[in-house]
Amino acid sequence: LTHVKLPSSLSSIGENAFFGCISMAHVDFPSSLSSIGENAFYNCKSLTHVDFPSSLSSIGSSTFSNCVSLTHVELPSSSNSIGNGAFSNCVSLAHVTLPSSLNSIGYYVFCDCLSLAQITIPSSVISINSYAFNNCFFLAQIEILSPTISIENGAFNLNSKIEKVNIKAYSQIIQKYKSQFPNNAMFSQI
Repeated sequence: LTHVKLPSSLSSIGENAFFGCISMAHVDFPSSLSSIGENAFYNCKSLTHVDFPSSLSSIGSSTFSNCVSLTHVELPSSSNSIGNGAFSNCVSLAHVTLPSSLNSIGYYVFCDCLSLAQITIPSSVISINSYAFNNCFFLAQIEILSPTISIENGAFNLNSKIEKVNIKAYSQIIQKYKSQFPNNAMFSQI
């Protein structure tokens, strides 16, 4: 199974639907899709990219976890929920675009995404949970557009290469969360 084209009437993909389909390289999502269940594409090691439909609002926990060939993720503007660990251990994931509709970034969502070099947190995000970006070894630049964000302990744990953090509400956030980032990180207000 290398390529899957899902039916146009499909609105959700259930838990574990394609769990461990290690040869699956591409999936065509229908425009009617609104949710993808937990572990639906877990360990699909050959999956290189996903084109989400504009109707997608929810991605379950560990949905794309361990998709080690996945390089690019652009979540549609309708997405407001990403489950814990949804993209964890996607070691080739180099580019992520988060939508302005997203409310929070769950636990371990991008944990161990070793190729991720930069991330922009949209203004709609009010919290980044623990270990959300844990061990994103090459993460060097972070832009936080939210003026009222909460960053839990360990959200950026084991990321010694973070060099630059641009923050919208600089004074309030820096005083509260500076210890979450490496000592060598340079902070600036945007």
